Amino acid sequence: MSPTSSTESRASSPPEGSSADVNDVGISDGVYAEKMHMLIPLVDDLRSLGADAIIELPGVVVVGNQSAGKSSLVEALSGISVPRNANTCTRCPMECRLKHSLKPWRCQIRLRRNRNAVNANSKKPARPREENFGPVLTDKAKLELMIRRAQLAALNPDTRIADFVGMSEQELNNRFAGNEDQSSFSQDVVCLDISGPDVTNLSFIDLPGLISYDEDNNVTLIENMASDYIKGNTLILLTITMREDMLLQKAAKLARVADPQGLRTIGVLTKPDTLQEGEEKTWLQILTGEREGAKYKLHHGYFVTKQPALSELKEKITHAEARARERAFFESTAPWNNLPLRFQKRLGVPYLALDLNRQLIRLIAKTLPGLMEKAILAKAETQAALDALPLPPPDNPVIELAKLLSVFTNEFSKCIWGAQGHEDISQHCRRTYSAFASVILETRPNFVPQQKTEGSSKDGKNTSVVVEMIDEAAGLPCGNQQMFLDELHKFLEGSLTRELPYNVPFSAKAKLIRACFTNWGNISDKCFDAVKLELSKLLKALVKEHFSQYASGGLEGQVQRLVDNLIEHLAKKTRECIKWALGLEDPPFTKNEHDFTGYRGTNLISLREARHNLKQSPAPPVQPFQPQPQPQLQSAPTIPNPTSQKMSFSGFNFAPPPPPSATPPQFPFATFTGFQTPTASLNMRQNVDVPMGQTLPGYQGKKEEDFARLNETDPFEQELIVMAEVSAYFRIAYKRIIDNIPRIIDHDFLRALDANIYEELSKGLGVGQSDAYTRAESYLREDPDIAATREELTRKKERLEEIIERLDKFYL
Repeated sequence: MSPTSSTESRASSPPEGSSADVNDVGISDGVYAEKMHMLIPLVDDLRSLGADAIIELPGVVVVGNQSAGKSSLVEALSGISVPRNANTCTRCPMECRLKHSLKPWRCQIRLRRNRNAVNANSKKPARPREENFGPVLTDKAKLELMIRRAQLAALNPDTRIADFVGMSEQELNNRFAGNEDQSSFSQDVVCLDISGPDVTNLSFIDLPGLISYDEDNNVTLIENMASDYIKGNTLILLTITMREDMLLQKAAKLARVADPQGLRTIGVLTKPDTLQEGEEKTWLQILTGEREGAKYKLHHGYFVTKQPALSELKEKITHAEARARERAFFESTAPWNNLPLRFQKRLGVPYLALDLNRQLIRLIAKTLPGLMEKAILAKAETQAALDALPLPPPDNPVIELAKLLSVFTNEFSKCIWGAQGHEDISQHCRRTYSAFASVILETRPNFVPQQKTEGSSKDGKNTSVVVEMIDEAAGLPCGNQQMFLDELHKFLEGSLTRELPYNVPFSAKAKLIRACFTNWGNISDKCFDAVKLELSKLLKALVKEHFSQYASGGLEGQVQRLVDNLIEHLAKKTRECIKWALGLEDPPFTKNEHDFTGYRGTNLISLREARHNLKQSPAPPVQPFQPQPQPQLQSAPTIPNPTSQKMSFSGFNFAPPPPPSATPPQFPFATFTGFQTPTASLNMRQNVDVPMGQTLPGYQGKKEEDFARLNETDPFEQELIVMAEVSAYFRIAYKRIIDNIPRIIDHDFLRALDANIYEELSKGLGVGQSDAYTRAESYLREDPDIAATREELTRKKERLEEIIERLDKFYL
């Protein structure tokens, strides 16, 4: 056999200063004792605080296949006897925290409810916590039974710990042997804090043995548990029985997955006394590193241990006796007694314990500086998670509820009044009202100052401009079709009853006017619907923003219902007001004689001018009514020219209205007085006195020579006057309605909602009632999931603060 490298030999030998006698091998003496006395208890303290659930702690984990001699190895390392009953033998992790002490031997068993523990309220993992299991033991003989009780308590988490502490072995067998209700395996940890003069400073976790088959399908559960424990900063103490091929043992496979390069794994070969003659060769090659293949290579190498046989266990030999028989076996049995000295120091538990402790202290020393940094970072992340949660329930729920309503309604008020940063609803209303005005304008009279037959040129093409005012596809019927002079004449003739000659019945004009107003109700409703829809969306978003954290208490839903009810109540009143305002337009009426006279005169001049031009050369009709915005008096957009392209209307088009594509004809003429002007009497003239230096409305800018042409006799003069008067009245009604409808919506809906919302919410939520406190407390009840998350984060923060404090003390 070729020797291993000098480096491996040095790593495998006891440190200088330790006794060469194997009986004295240990780490409670020598250069490592002081460091171990401080470092291992520190990590044990951190683990008892639940630090391993937050940050990776260095440690030693014992893994192996079932029946690989793992329990015997644990007994050898800890100096205690563990239960070997089939119902409890290593069915949950067991953590041994060994500490050298000059005081007499003692042991405190604790049970740590670990990763499978559940918070009953939230069904989330509860904080890992340790509870004392029974009193401190000073008699080793009582420890095995107490460990069995603790293991059964771990397998039966619904039973009180106190119920197990005093049970006899017979009671345990009668009650739990074959009990189908208990768990087959548990992740709760049985912790042993052992100290004494013969105890070596060491800490390790023993896991359930890996199995290949189980009726309850626990194979995957145990493998996942082992994989979870051996990752990170853990030293893997891999127990391998010499009775099976190493590569076929599941524990070896899991170790290679967790530690592919073998940097953290220490191999322990067990049961050398069961080998038949000639079977030692393979295992000797593995021990000495001569075995080819990366799967066998481990940075820390292998050790060989011999544990008591079954017959020796029945004799109940002591720990010291077991070690003595182990030493005698390796000293007297070939080929073990023929190995070079450096490999003989890899035979037996004492040498394993020495090397294991040496590697553990190195690992702890290496990782300890980073633990503080990780703990501080974890605390900051935990605090950030706590800060991100909604505020906890208030001490005075009534005051808090009133405050919530006040903040909510104040923000809503800012939206209604268009405060800085809250302009959306105001801008939406402006766009809606502009679209409303444009659509109303599209219902104006569509008079053509020519006969229908005059609209065709010599080549047969129609020279009139057909303006489609409303898109029928939008769901609104077209109510302002073109009306030519001959059609209007026929309509007026059909309206005459007892009128004197040259008089047009008022009912005829009123009917023409009403035809323009047919769709005003529908258009107004669509305008209001657009505002109501946007406002409902705004309020829904605000309710969610301010009350969503109290959804579990029903506050968000109740506020939303109250808001919806108020919206519908005010919407009904607003619709009634709109209907009332539209009803004022029938029958036609105005006392605004000044504007009516001006519009009438302007329209009549435009119609006569167009009529005259058509007689000379057929041309497109001139629209008699083109309202212009009053400079600096209103913010309404410029009204599009009626001869522009067809307007698309689907609900409301919020794009800015297009600019006028043409302007009405202008008739500049000089100011003069004493002229005659047409009146409502058809084809009649009368002298009109005009103050010196002034002109009648509609005649400004005309030259004197224009009057001969404007006063020409026209057989359709009566129809032209009706066209002018109907168009003039439409303009007055139009200017009224595009102001009144938005003002009604603003006053009776938007501002009314702002004025009443706080009172309605307070009343609906019972803020001022006798049971206000109870109702408010119920409304502000915290969501159970949020409460559980807050509790878990708070406990985690407290745990991290304890960890940081413990690390601080260590560095002092």
